[in-house]
Amino acid sequence: MRSKKFHQTLACGNSRFEMCNMIAKGMRATHVTGTRIEDSINRVMGLMEPKPVVVKLQTIVR
Repeated sequence: MRSKKFHQTLACGNSRFEMCNMIAKGMRATHVTGTRIEDSINRVMGLMEPKPVVVKLQTIVR
């Protein structure tokens, strides 16, 4: 599961070194005492993966 998230975040165009640094910084900023480190890493990776683009179309009435 984590490798899938890692490859999805790599698709954004960052190198592995940049990804590891961003994950470490994000984990330090968002980690809650008492939770597992693995859960914090997964949460940060979920925040970093690309989000689907939603296009809203408007109809024009003449």
